[in-house]
Amino acid sequence: MHGEPLGTFIETGPDRATFTYEPSYSGTPLSLSLPLGSTPPEKAAYFYLENLLPENEDGRRRLAHALETPNDTFGLISKIGEDVAGAVVLSPDPHLPERSSEPPLEATEDQIAYWIATLKRDPSTPPPDGIKPRFSLAGQQAKFSLSRVGDSWFWSTAQMPSTHIFKPAFVQHEALHRAEDACLALASEIGVPASDSEIMRFRDQEVFAVRRWDRVGGARIHAEDLLQAYGEPWTDKYGMYADDARRFMANYGLEREYLRQVLFNVAIGNADAHAKNYSLLLAGDQVRLAPLYDAVPIFLYPQYSQNLCISFSGNRYRLSDGITEADWIEWAETTGYDPDLVIDEMRTIFTEVSQRLPGVLEQAGLKPAMVDSAHRYVTHVRGSLPKAQRDQGHPRASR
Repeated sequence: MHGEPLGTFIETGPDRATFTYEPSYSGTPLSLSLPLGSTPPEKAAYFYLENLLPENEDGRRRLAHALETPNDTFGLISKIGEDVAGAVVLSPDPHLPERSSEPPLEATEDQIAYWIATLKRDPSTPPPDGIKPRFSLAGQQAKFSLSRVGDSWFWSTAQMPSTHIFKPAFVQHEALHRAEDACLALASEIGVPASDSEIMRFRDQEVFAVRRWDRVGGARIHAEDLLQAYGEPWTDKYGMYADDARRFMANYGLEREYLRQVLFNVAIGNADAHAKNYSLLLAGDQVRLAPLYDAVPIFLYPQYSQNLCISFSGNRYRLSDGITEADWIEWAETTGYDPDLVIDEMRTIFTEVSQRLPGVLEQAGLKPAMVDSAHRYVTHVRGSLPKAQRDQGHPRASR
């Protein structure tokens, strides 16, 4: 981490590993689940690594084949651990970070356009021929990362961390890239800190590109997602309850910031806002909530579950089921939030989203049918608001 030896992972069995800090290390911990000066559970160490890898099993298998490495966590990390989330560089090379720097390998516009086009058709497609990636990006959706230097793009390495993540929209997910870009911009405009993104073109290929918030001025900033911080596997990403998350965030004074991200995801119909879609920035003993990311209005894609990741009365519902202020008050009491805080933030965010979401999607270039779907959806967003606020659109109507 930051050029300093941090520690060593050793595989001890199926789904198990140990992690030991270097005796001289006293900086930022690798993970909140792997604190300095303690012996963490073997599974927490293993799950930290597993949570860095893509989730698509076919994609992992094909990637392992292309990289000529075993298709398991240690095999993959040994090849693609040099550019991962946060500030760490993971490698079996005992000479890191002292080894000689490699010459940067430029990613040509043709290579980038080719990989965008192929990932749109087949999200499991391995990198272009001749490219051995050193990066790993978690999640189910196909994506890749590059490092931008001036007007040129380079394949990332331990010495050259990536600066941007590219997410080609699968052909069955019409306009998803534009919808996500528009929602992140909307979040920022209404006061929910969000990732800086844009739509880029390489040759004839359009792609969603997000600037990494765990990279600043060419340097890595340490970060981890909520499951890594908990020491849990990615398979539990839908199993984290809001009361557990609130208590965890309260340890660092982050419960209000986390609440605002949760409410925004609910307001835009992001039913897939699971635990890996919330991350923390770590610096020494300081913990901050990372900006919002993966803000996708899932209601535009009815082929996927519309059940919200947060639950009401112990059940997961759609916003269209008629979630009212009374439900939000009960949710607040169940999770340990101040009900007045939840209602105040809910009214503010829901009012803004209900008024602006269809317009920002239209401005982003979505087809009229999708914009019409957004107009219908925001009627459910307004349904959580008191009648006076629904009619007047005032963000702080009295209770």
